[in-house]
Order: sequence, then C-alpha cells, then structure tokens
Amino acid sequence: MEIPISKIQCDIIGRTNKDVTELSRNLTAFGQLEPVLVEGPDENGDFFLIHGYRRYLAMLENKSKFNKIKCTVNSGITSQENRNALRLILISNGKKTTGLDQQLVYEEIKNNENCTALIPKSKKRRMEKGNQVPQEDRIKYEIKRRSQDALALIYELKELGHYRSQLLEMLYQGKITTIHADAIKRVVSHSRYDNLNLNQKITVIEKARKTAKFTNNEAGFLIFEEMMKQNPQKENVGNWIEYICDEMERISELIHEDLQLLTTEIQKRKLRKSLQHLTNRLDWVFIKEQYNRKEEKTENTDDLKRERSKHKDENKIKKQTIIMEKRNGNKLTFYFN
Repeated sequence: MEIPISKIQCDIIGRTNKDVTELSRNLTAFGQLEPVLVEGPDENGDFFLIHGYRRYLAMLENKSKFNKIKCTVNSGITSQENRNALRLILISNGKKTTGLDQQLVYEEIKNNENCTALIPKSKKRRMEKGNQVPQEDRIKYEIKRRSQDALALIYELKELGHYRSQLLEMLYQGKITTIHADAIKRVVSHSRYDNLNLNQKITVIEKARKTAKFTNNEAGFLIFEEMMKQNPQKENVGNWIEYICDEMERISELIHEDLQLLTTEIQKRKLRKSLQHLTNRLDWVFIKEQYNRKEEKTENTDDLKRERSKHKDENKIKKQTIIMEKRNGNKLTFYFN
C-alpha cells in the first residue's frame, strides 16, 4: 500500500551511514522499487518505520516526487523496544548496515529480556563486548569502516599498555582486519595465555598478527614456545629436542650447494657468526669435542669467476620482487623472474 510520507514517523536512533546521495539518484531515475516496512496505524493514523531507513531518508529529501511511498505493514502499533528488536534482526543481514548500527540498537533494548530473547547468544556476547568501548571511539573507527569486533577485542587488552595503542592505531589505519583480529583472539583466549609475562604476550600476539591465518593448535604452540624458551619443562624435553632438530633440518634444506658460488665474504662472516652463536648454545652437546671452523677455499677460481659473471648478467634482466618481514621488523626483498 502507499502511505503519505508525512504520516510515517521515524524513531530509529542515529545511524552512521547517512550518505544517500547515490540512492537518491537511483530513486529519482527508477522510482521506488521496494517498499519500506512499517507498523501501525496508531490513534492519529500515523505509521512507524521499521526497515528501509536509507530509502526513507532519500525520499524525504525529495518530498515533491515522493509525497507517498510504498509500504508493507508488518503489524499494528507495538512499542519502540519491540520495533528495535525487529530492526536488529532485519539489519543483521543487511549490506548497508554496520556493526556500530547494530550495537546502537542493541543498547536500546538490552534491558528488555523479551526483546533480547530473539537475538542469538553469540551476537549478544559480541554486542556486549562492543558496548564496553566508549561510543566516541566506536564512531571514530566506524567512520573509517573498521571492524567493531576487532576494536572491542583490542580494547579489552588493557594490560598490554603502549602495545595496545599500537594495535589500535594499526586497526585505524586498516592494517588490522577481522582476519588478524580472529588470529589474535585465538591466542588471547587460549587457556595458557595468562601464564605468559607481558613481553611474551606481546611476542605471541605480534606473531599471530603477522601470521593471521592459523589454527588453535598453532596458537597454543606460540605460547608453548615462549614458555620453553624461558623455563624448559622436563616432560616436554624429548619432543622439544625433536622440534629443534626438525627446525635445523628445515634450515639446512634452504642451503643450496650453489650458495657458495654466490655469497660474499661479508655474508660468509654473518653465517659463521650465526653458526658460532648456535654452537655456543649447544657446547654441552659436544662435551670434550672441539668444533673446528675452517674456511673452505674454492679450488677452481676460474669456474667461480665464470659463475659469478653469469649471475651478474642475469641480474640485469628485469625481475619481480617479493618482500618478507623479519621477526625484528626489518624487511627483506627477494627477486625472481
């Protein structure tokens, strides 16, 4: 049915996404294709808008063309709380609504058990966490279209101090998304997370952020790794040694025999330094054995020169790049054809 726009009342609380410029152009060009949802009438013959807020705003700006609008009447007059409960259910699947829009509606009805009973428990938990964030902060991040769930998660990590501020800034800049937030959530909700000290918590969260996609098992291992580095547990030593050996084998597989033809003396010194550091940590393994470090000299100098010349020519070819980040934050650039 068509209802005069002047007879439609709107008691919807403020929305963050009020830009209806494009929608107004479409309505002007094609007319109202879908009805809005209302309830009523009341004793004054007025109806209350339930769903279709942006369409209503767009048509309200052009009353001369839309003095009457197409409506679907849901029921007779109920109450604002009941309308808000129905709105929350309807906008949960809406593409134009935001997490903050849903939170604002939830705040209006959260004390009414009859209304909140219609909302899934998982959604209520998310809403309640989100509502712990000051509204001005929620609006600030919503304007940038950042995840409200990620904001609520990071906001809870108050014990991280300055690092939490860094996470919030990364979220504001779009460097943290729902995928990163999900990875961080797996870590901070792990049963062993509280066993870590502050620096360890920051370490595992940062690893989780950089890794982004990983399982609960991997989240647990990050925590376990920090624990074993600080306080080895006897019952885990056997498997821990297996893991260390596996990691060393993995690294050894990265060393191609042609590396000796490509590395400079400076790079060799770096390798020797790393090997020496590892040897110093494992000197108890060798007991009385001596670790001999002798530099191997290339016998065929002519072949080495030809090989280096070959690689030098290949480097002139335009290559693509891929950038990887080290644990200390420094970036490494790799080139490939």
